[in-house]
Amino acid sequence: MPRQRTRIGCLGQLLALVLLVGVGFIALMAVTNPWIFTVGGHYRALPFWEGVGEMEGPGGTYRIFVFFRPESGGFRQLPSTSVRGSGWVCAPSGHAYPVLLGGGAREVVWRSMDDKPFGLYIYQRHAGSSVHLPPKLDFAGRWVGPNLVMQDTGTTASAFLVDGSLNPKPGAPGPARAITFVETRWWFGPCHAQSGS
Repeated sequence: MPRQRTRIGCLGQLLALVLLVGVGFIALMAVTNPWIFTVGGHYRALPFWEGVGEMEGPGGTYRIFVFFRPESGGFRQLPSTSVRGSGWVCAPSGHAYPVLLGGGAREVVWRSMDDKPFGLYIYQRHAGSSVHLPPKLDFAGRWVGPNLVMQDTGTTASAFLVDGSLNPKPGAPGPARAITFVETRWWFGPCHAQSGS
C-alpha cells in the first residue's frame, strides 16, 4: 500500500514562510550590522535594543522608553550607522506620548558600539503623514559599557510647559538635561502604568 504524503496546509505554509523570513532578517542583520547583537556588553539573539531612561524637566521627572533596530540609511549624516524605532515619552503630567525615533552613529560601526558617539531624535507623527509633531526631542551622547549616556540638547525644556504638559508652540532650546538609557526587557509596561491607561 503506497504511503500518503502529509500535507501541512495553508496555515503551516504561512508559518513556515514567516519563520523563513524571520531567520533571513536576522541573518542579514548579522552580516550588515553585527554590532546590534553585542551592544551594551552582552550577546542578544534578536537584532534590536530597548531601554528606559529618566530625566528631570519642566514639571518633574520624564520617563522615556526606546526600542530600535538597525536601518539602512536614514540618519542625518553619511557615512553613518542608522537606527529606527519607536517608544514612549511619559510626562510628569501623567500623559504618555507614543513616539517614533531615528538616529545612530555618525560613522560606520561594524563590531562594537562601545564609546561611540550616538544620537537619537524622537517625534510624534499621525498615520499617513510625514510631518514630525511635538514632542520633538533630540539626544546626543555615547555608549558607555551597557548604557547609552546622553543629554537632551535642551529640547525637553522647549517641548513641555512648566506643568509638564505638551507645549503646542515649542520655542528655543533650554538648558541641556542628562539622561542615561538602561537596557530593559519590558519597555512599555511602566509607561502605561504611569499614564493610568
